[in-house]
Amino acid sequence: MNEIEHEGKTYILKSQIESIIKERVGKVAQRATIAEEALAQAESRLEKAEKAMSSVDILNQQLSDMQTKLNTAERRFERYQSISKHGLTDPDLIEAIEWSYERSQKGASEKERLTLSDWLDTQVENPDKAPLTIRPHLRALREVVTSTEDPPVPQEVSTQAQMAELERATPPRTNSGAIPSPDSPSFLDRALKDPDFYAANRDKVIEAWRHRQRRQG
Repeated sequence: MNEIEHEGKTYILKSQIESIIKERVGKVAQRATIAEEALAQAESRLEKAEKAMSSVDILNQQLSDMQTKLNTAERRFERYQSISKHGLTDPDLIEAIEWSYERSQKGASEKERLTLSDWLDTQVENPDKAPLTIRPHLRALREVVTSTEDPPVPQEVSTQAQMAELERATPPRTNSGAIPSPDSPSFLDRALKDPDFYAANRDKVIEAWRHRQRRQG
């Protein structure tokens, strides 16, 4: 018997007080241990989550960097395409054209700014008004184009006669549907002239162009 009653009051025996205190302390300690374990687990999950978030941030940054590099490469290729379609492929001349273009568009609003392709088309058509840095090259290009233009066909030659002559003179195109290898020089040439071919082989074209730039660099 752990309790006694005296004059209407209940008393705990002194010999039992210590065991009662130990029991209660043990329960508190047990709850504290459970709480500490839960806290440790929560901290571990938080640490893993933080590491995962760090990995996600790193991956996002890498993806952003790769996207930026891809956009830069695409812009460079588009510029190269706009310039090389006129037969201008010398690296120094390309650099001079790009510099002249950027200088001509400096201060222009987004609405007024011309694309490099449109701007260069205008310069090629009017080389005498082109920037001094590229004027001699465009004049020489204009002279070459003018000298190689086909002579006018006599009016008395009928269209049907021309077509018949062309059919007799043109050999059969046995490889008309063949796609050139990305390593072939004709691969980029076809991409420059055929928008559908470029769209269908966009990644290969960009990679071939980068390879060509590295070899030239």
